[in-house]
Amino acid sequence: MTRKKKIGYAKVLLCSILIMISFANIQVDAQSGIGVRVNGVAVVFKDTKAFINNNNYALAPVRELCEALGARVKWNGALKQITITNEEKTIILTINQKTALVDGKEISLKTQAVLKNNKTLVPIKFITDTLNHKAEWKQKSQMIDITAQPLYNHYRGQLHSHTGVSDGYGEVEEAYKWAKEKGNVDFFAVTDHSNLFDNGDEATFESHNSEEWALMKKTADEYNEDGEFIAIAGYELTYWDKVSGHMNTYNTEGFYSRRSIELEPYYEKLEKEVDSFSQFNHPGTTWGDFQDFGFYSKERDDVIHLFEVGNGPGKQLNSDYWRCDGYYFKALDKGWHVAPTNGQDNHNRDWVTTNPFRTVILAKDLTREALFDAIREHRVYAAEDKNVEVNYTLNGYVMGSEITDSVNQLNIYIGVKDPDVADKVQDITIYTNGGKIVDYKTFNSNNINYQVSLAPKAEQSYYYVRIRQKDNNYIITAPIWIDK
Repeated sequence: MTRKKKIGYAKVLLCSILIMISFANIQVDAQSGIGVRVNGVAVVFKDTKAFINNNNYALAPVRELCEALGARVKWNGALKQITITNEEKTIILTINQKTALVDGKEISLKTQAVLKNNKTLVPIKFITDTLNHKAEWKQKSQMIDITAQPLYNHYRGQLHSHTGVSDGYGEVEEAYKWAKEKGNVDFFAVTDHSNLFDNGDEATFESHNSEEWALMKKTADEYNEDGEFIAIAGYELTYWDKVSGHMNTYNTEGFYSRRSIELEPYYEKLEKEVDSFSQFNHPGTTWGDFQDFGFYSKERDDVIHLFEVGNGPGKQLNSDYWRCDGYYFKALDKGWHVAPTNGQDNHNRDWVTTNPFRTVILAKDLTREALFDAIREHRVYAAEDKNVEVNYTLNGYVMGSEITDSVNQLNIYIGVKDPDVADKVQDITIYTNGGKIVDYKTFNSNNINYQVSLAPKAEQSYYYVRIRQKDNNYIITAPIWIDK
């Protein structure tokens, strides 16, 4: 597996606008306009086309281009200003003004943004030069090709596993060593059952006297190496009433056992552990659905970030692997902001290597801090495939985002790349509240760039994507929420 896989099409702020290149001595058909591609994907301009003005500068409609790049666009009609943002940059352009603001600093422009056919068009060379993006003019095809630098890396790993500390096999050190050297993943968590830790029933978040828990945390720290392998210590709180469910919790000093606390009181304790994050494990009739995903509050939502949509060490849909995605929308409908994961829940000595299923986290760096921040921002997808890469944006917002702006149209972009030619996409489905399908399309390729525009409805507050490959493997993305 290649480490630090790059996100390609999503947002690099190039984001801001198009690309404007000063094209001297280039012949352009002014009536037909020019084309623009970002990382090989054509940008679709609905009404007004990109063009090169009389001074040989390229301009194009700002919203279509920026949203294709994963950036957000706001228009201020009173000031005739366009604000373009992503996670790193803020650019403000004013119609017919030859200066721009970049992160508050005034910069001179060689050509200005203009209005044409009630569309805002912007120059782009200034943006690409500033952000070190590459743009190339293709005379034969009358096309500007933009190579956009990625904002996030795709890091792959597992967040659910067990050792001999609880009901699995092997030592904790053996698990981390195997995952790092044999599993070839970017991150790995050991999450033994807390009720089987020594002195577990007396433990709290504030204090504990468990040598096994202390050893797990110490071993994780020893194997953790920024930029190479992130080792995480967590625990699984396992209720056996077939109602309350099993929950993984990470990044806490202490822990709780199922014998010392019930589910809702545990949530109350968890609220105060603001640096922690937790996961709904394998929801269903066998182990429970967290009392129908009850006891919701915003404070609890702020510390429960993940949801296992696939669980088990077995191969696809055999007795040791099952899908829980049928419960996913139920948790989302209750208000929980949770991103999907795929957990092996492995109790044997073949951690990670038992199957190719992975949890993928979009982060800038391979550190605990960067991964934990990405989880809290829900930039996560679950993949029944070891090396597929998925990018999903809505109106320029990346998967996991919460949109607080007014939304009149859903401009959705989905990119899928799999280096294995045989792993072709069969179909892509976009889901919303109640598990309802808002869009469906079939494919027959391992390299997909799909764009669709939809009309939002009042009862729809989130949208997530399921990609199904020809071999029936699922990839499920985090939603993008519309904050109403």
